[in-house]
Amino acid sequence: MLVLDGNLSKESISFLASFSSSMLSSHTSSSSFSVFFEPTSLEKSTRCLDAWRRGNVHFMSPNALELRRIAAEIEDIRAKTQHAKTGSIDDGSDSGISIVDLKSTRMKTQQAPLPKQVCDDVVTALRAIPLEMRRRNNYHIIITRGSKGVVAASSHANSPHACRMTHVPPQPVQTVESTSGAGDTLAGALIWSLLTHSHNTSSSSESLQSASHGIVVKALQYGVAAAALSVGSKESISPLISCERLEESVY
Repeated sequence: MLVLDGNLSKESISFLASFSSSMLSSHTSSSSFSVFFEPTSLEKSTRCLDAWRRGNVHFMSPNALELRRIAAEIEDIRAKTQHAKTGSIDDGSDSGISIVDLKSTRMKTQQAPLPKQVCDDVVTALRAIPLEMRRRNNYHIIITRGSKGVVAASSHANSPHACRMTHVPPQPVQTVESTSGAGDTLAGALIWSLLTHSHNTSSSSESLQSASHGIVVKALQYGVAAAALSVGSKESISPLISCERLEESVY
């Protein structure tokens, strides 16, 4: 996995994501490679758009405001290019996407209480990826919502017109000492879990590019557990975080 963040320039992100994709496309192991983008800040959140719209970024983890900024820029690009050749930018004619499954890890049969704007922005972001690429790979948007938890939204290659969303609530914390570093801790634990546990499926060869929505949701539970330890500590990275502690928190 190649992890990029918004501190890189737009050009660097686009180059690295594209270069990694093209270099690995001729190798049989290429499907095990994926690109993860962490926006870092509202101002830097759209630096991944060129790479995202080409389908070269497979995971991104914006908060709700960053996702709104990303979706707004996508909408602006689409408006300016509405007469462009079909396929250069999604025109909504044959590559639309809709939410077909919205739930919570604590509300198995009920819809999670998500703002309509968040759902609309997820659809806008996923529709920006060419249909050809959505038929080839799975794409995931991880929306962090602070004390309201995290949402995983996924587009699967076997159903590229559908989006599945699951809300992962935060873990209870007795005392909030500091929220500094919580987002980075969540992203780090999420990535660690994806790299560590994604092979524990019915198919040992399952790759990160084909990681299912369920695998991402499970990985998010590790991320949420790590974030809870982080906000309960005065240090940015809690010394209590360990593989064993996270395993205990999730299982």
